[in-house]
Amino acid sequence: MRYSYASIIQDAQKARWKIDDVLASVHDIDFGRMLLPDALVRVDQLSFLGPDQRRCANQVRAHAYLQLFALVERFILPFVMMHAGSALHSSSEELLALMQFGEEEAKHITLFERFSEAFEFGFGSVCEIIGPADEIAGTVLAEPPLAVALITLHIEWMTQEHYLRSVRGDPSMDPRFKELLRAHWVEEAQHARLDTLLINRMVSDRSQRERDQAIAAYLRIIETFRRGLRSQVELDLEAYSRAAGSLEDAHRDEWRACQRAAYNEAFLSVGMTHPRVLAVLDQHFPGGASRVRKRAAELVG
Repeated sequence: MRYSYASIIQDAQKARWKIDDVLASVHDIDFGRMLLPDALVRVDQLSFLGPDQRRCANQVRAHAYLQLFALVERFILPFVMMHAGSALHSSSEELLALMQFGEEEAKHITLFERFSEAFEFGFGSVCEIIGPADEIAGTVLAEPPLAVALITLHIEWMTQEHYLRSVRGDPSMDPRFKELLRAHWVEEAQHARLDTLLINRMVSDRSQRERDQAIAAYLRIIETFRRGLRSQVELDLEAYSRAAGSLEDAHRDEWRACQRAAYNEAFLSVGMTHPRVLAVLDQHFPGGASRVRKRAAELVG
């Protein structure tokens, strides 16, 4: 599929929204309802939990879901701004598109942080997130820029898949939380197109060896994320215990196994196997798609 900076700029301006408009009703989120579809969190598989306990677990996962997006956008934002600087003396349309991209990522970070404050007030107890965010961002940004572009593309198409396949048609979710996810999705749809153009430009002067190295680095970032998500499972378990009471050891182990698999599928496998991500790999990285598919299968196997 062919994209252009001009069409991305035009579509992004149509899709723009204001933080205050989205957050206007965030304090009215109904904590008597699920906040995320079970397809993303799999708490229904925790058969030892009753309905109220599953709802609590779902809400803990919803908080982590948004805060993980805020975390990854902390490396996406400086990455995009670096490339905007490179475009300053070349293409005015590319510069404008990248500046819009960066502004929107900063807006998303602010949105999710303000939501987190409102969430903890309504939820009634603390939910922690992995970090420090700057340290994780630094680890990712230390990898080759082409690998960072690939993980950014992964995250953007992953967001599309979550919203379109799971969130949009779920009637059980709180509508205010669903609107927040819709707002995030509608701007990420433009970012995925822009990142595809960025990768197309970046690979033009890369050797086969450099492209192979980018795939290896992308998979290292995936491993960094996998370890982080494993830690997040423990933080979620402790957040649930603070809110709903401690679980016996056997149930804690069942939680870990279930939630590690759920996180790996939602945040790793979905992006690694997205058709648009694989299409970019097939086009520019000979053998890359098969390496990524193999690792994705291992993560959910």
